[in-house]
Amino acid sequence: MADFEDEISRGSGSLEDEEKTSFLPRQLRRGWTKPSDQRQPWLWTLLLLNVLVLLCSLVTLFVAFSLRSGPSVGTERNALLKQTSAYSPILDEFDIPLKLVQSKLDFFDNSSIFSQLPSPEVDEAWEKIAPAKRVYLTTEQVIKLGKDPALTVRANNHPDRHIGVLNGMHELHCLNEIRRNLHRDYYWPDGIRSPTHWIHLYHCVDAIKQALTCSGNVDVVTFNWMEMVQEPFFDFSVNRVCRDFDRILEWQTENLGPLETDAWKVGGEVEIPAPPTLRAMNAQDSEARVFTHDDPALTGTIGV
Repeated sequence: MADFEDEISRGSGSLEDEEKTSFLPRQLRRGWTKPSDQRQPWLWTLLLLNVLVLLCSLVTLFVAFSLRSGPSVGTERNALLKQTSAYSPILDEFDIPLKLVQSKLDFFDNSSIFSQLPSPEVDEAWEKIAPAKRVYLTTEQVIKLGKDPALTVRANNHPDRHIGVLNGMHELHCLNEIRRNLHRDYYWPDGIRSPTHWIHLYHCVDAIKQALTCSGNVDVVTFNWMEMVQEPFFDFSVNRVCRDFDRILEWQTENLGPLETDAWKVGGEVEIPAPPTLRAMNAQDSEARVFTHDDPALTGTIGV
């Protein structure tokens, strides 16, 4: 009995360990240790390697996300808008939210004030969304815009400031000008007398074209079947992600003044040369001309 107990104490110190080694020859039992005692260091090494791999993966994911999003995301005002915009100091002035807009556009519905026939109320609505307001710019900002500060117009009351206007408002003005030309009898009942009328109009057409092609809209318009119509009919109701125009208009109304307030010459300004068309028009008597689509200012034959 004593020999049996002594054999257990030399092996593992417990009856359970003796049972685990009972199938081994007696000479091998004496040097046997727990399997867990042998494998434990390898388990720790494997665990450490897994942790290192996980940390490397997280670092790689973070770096990839940072490179894709750009270093400014989350740290600059309007960082996402700056990625799809050329430099504009306005993007540093206030936050412009993005919002999902469900566009309700019906081909046969002209209930929107902007699609109705001319009236004082319609004109007022258009003037509210496209006011010409003055933006003050520093010389540094003018240079960042790619302009020559020696040529830009400076404010009379603030000679260290240059004057600008939001291009989005100019584009809305152009759209309104195209709309007005659909109703020339209403807006020009005495006929069109301005020598630059057609030049202005087609300048606006080109401005809207450039704005649309720049935005590269890839929203998808689907089709429906409609009674009395043989071909598939457009369903212009689409979802858009838009810059919050109401916020832009609110900021402009609260912070900017009329464009004409202090934009006049005081003497010594550098002038850019007039184009030949303008020189030829100024040399003619505009009151003796009747302007149509054959106007020389439009066809390019003026002064020839």
